[in-house]
Amino acid sequence: MTLQFTLPSFYDLSATCHAHGWRYLAPFNWDESRGAISFALLVNGRAVDVFACRHRACLSAQVRSGSKLRESEKLYVRHCIKRALDLETDTTALLVLANSIDKRLARLVKNGAGRMLRSPTAWEDAAKTLFTTNCSWSLTEKMAQSACSRGFAPVSPAGRFPFPAPATLAALTEARLKKRLSMGYRAGYLRRLAAAFSPKGRLHGVDLTRLGQLSAQTLLASLAGFGPYATNHMMLLSGYYREIPVDTMVTSYLKQMHRVRDVRKLIDKKYKAWGDYRWWGLTLEKMHQRVYG
Repeated sequence: MTLQFTLPSFYDLSATCHAHGWRYLAPFNWDESRGAISFALLVNGRAVDVFACRHRACLSAQVRSGSKLRESEKLYVRHCIKRALDLETDTTALLVLANSIDKRLARLVKNGAGRMLRSPTAWEDAAKTLFTTNCSWSLTEKMAQSACSRGFAPVSPAGRFPFPAPATLAALTEARLKKRLSMGYRAGYLRRLAAAFSPKGRLHGVDLTRLGQLSAQTLLASLAGFGPYATNHMMLLSGYYREIPVDTMVTSYLKQMHRVRDVRKLIDKKYKAWGDYRWWGLTLEKMHQRVYG
């Protein structure tokens, strides 16, 4: 079936998918030549394929399933696509703020910047955030690819594997997770995280985007394995952009661009005017540098 979505103002699929590195992680696949994103999605224990691209003034998503989807399942697929492609975020406030700070960056927002590719579910975002902690990006990619494989999830009609359900990983031993996903010490954290997102877990059904910034941050910081970086990274994926997750890439960029040693002091000073959009202040600056030099 084909699903159609009305695009919000100032939306661009490519800009959304290029805001950060999630497009490189399984089960996502970004097709640069077609400007399209595809991924496998788990729906009531079945794997379906989603292929989305812009079609005139709408976003068109082709959904392929091995059997007919019920109406409730179609609604779930629509919800997952809207979440993943950030179709419900309003960038008006960001545009107004950017226009008052740097009109060059405001033009980027007008052209579609200001949204980010997310996973279809908060569980998948949280697990992948854990995959990014204290390791190289290549290892993060390896962990995501290993999770989206036979034995963890069913295969889709196109031969892909979606990210596994939390209950599937919660049922495995720490040793098994460590071996299959090359996770090292993170295996224990992932197992506890999966249990929290499983039915009867304390995060099952929790909508972080509706909790409010302080409540969401407090909840995330209480998770095993979620220090300041992972907490702030997951906050971004939940729609809260006030804090900038400081990793080696952010540190390297700021030291190179601004010739400073104290990165955190620079962040507090340089991006203070961006308020609740500090991360976008930094990200838009990086985007402008990448495009215009």
